[in-house]
Amino acid sequence: MTSPPPSLRARSRNAASWTVLQLVIGNAMRLGSNLILTRLLAPEAFGLVGLAMTVITAMSLLSDIGIGRSIVREPDGDTTPFLHGAWRAKVLRGATIAAGVLLAAALLWLLGPTLAPEGSAYADPVLPGLIAATALMALTQGLASTCAELASRRMQTGRIVIVTLAAQAVTILSTLIVAWLFPSVWAIAIGMVVGAVFGLILSHTAYPGPRMAWNPDPQIAARIWTFGRWIILSSSLTFLQTNADKLVLAALLGPTAFGHYVIALIWVEAGQMLFSTLMGRIAYPAFSEVGLTRRADLPRLYRRLQRMADAYLLAAFLVLHFGAGLIIDLLYTDAYADSAHYLALGAFTLLVARFRPGHELLISLGDSRALAAASTLRTIALGLALPLGWYLGGIDGLILASVLHPLSQVPFVLWKLKRHLPGLNVTEDWAAWLAIPAIVLLTGLI
Repeated sequence: MTSPPPSLRARSRNAASWTVLQLVIGNAMRLGSNLILTRLLAPEAFGLVGLAMTVITAMSLLSDIGIGRSIVREPDGDTTPFLHGAWRAKVLRGATIAAGVLLAAALLWLLGPTLAPEGSAYADPVLPGLIAATALMALTQGLASTCAELASRRMQTGRIVIVTLAAQAVTILSTLIVAWLFPSVWAIAIGMVVGAVFGLILSHTAYPGPRMAWNPDPQIAARIWTFGRWIILSSSLTFLQTNADKLVLAALLGPTAFGHYVIALIWVEAGQMLFSTLMGRIAYPAFSEVGLTRRADLPRLYRRLQRMADAYLLAAFLVLHFGAGLIIDLLYTDAYADSAHYLALGAFTLLVARFRPGHELLISLGDSRALAAASTLRTIALGLALPLGWYLGGIDGLILASVLHPLSQVPFVLWKLKRHLPGLNVTEDWAAWLAIPAIVLLTGLI
């Protein structure tokens, strides 16, 4: 007699356990390797690599049609025809990203010497080559098997975690070896490319599912595009919103100062990574499944996940904001002391991130158009906030404006959620929306 499949709650708990394990081990490896690299490489190396990664992130988000989300949410997303159609779209997207990255590198190489502000990170002659190298990462990611997304749909988190950690370990080991032998910014780029190739191999060998094949299916392609066309707009605007600080500060700061900022972001992103991964692997699949089978339970599931998110994000904020000086002093050399100030400012990102479950819920309901509208509101707010922040507080004001501007979309998102789910109580969300600016004011930072 076949035993019944595990319940959603059991699968969610299992996924959460594996995800926390991955993030603890992964962040320990990431931060540990970072500490070693700061003793092998100069601060500007981290700023240049961070800027190069910003370019490939831009191309990725400008072409994001939600392929992975389609596999998770579509009723036949686990069938071989759909996985083949999604893989074909993924390959074409990877090639498009690589072409865009190479074009950006060529333009910077040709125009940078005359247009880039003198002494800024953009003016560094190494940057165009670093950007071009990341095109190899785009190609490998595009060729990766969609069986990885199938594993996400099935909440086979243990396998995903093992594969992810293995690829990360290869990336770190390659980077450290090259940095030890040839201490330059290229060590980080080479390590990332080696890790991407290893991850590509694992995607085709470590996940159960059909082998990939180039089987065009116009109907599947149309469905992916119909769902993803609004995600393109949303993701494109999200890039501007989440990377505006790097794009602007790279022109205002020299490579060394910009490197200090990137070092601070590593700690903030470590805290965000755990939260974002949990949302992607647990909240979105859970919302999608419950929405298809018992929609009336969505408000209760959302509130439970949101309260868990609030507890984690508040704790992470308190540690990074008030412990910034201690963290940097204990773990880094004196050359990186200025990173502490940037870390205290960036920690507010964790408070703003508490509205992420609402976004996951909205997109699980299929309302990608609403997310595009919300991103448009954020972009308008960013355009207004950055010059105002610069006028009021210089560099610090600009960073805080970049961190806090996502709050502008919250009223719209809450309104849309109430329209989809009239029984959803959003009183706690409104209270959090009002509390975050108050917390910033109480710290005396603005």
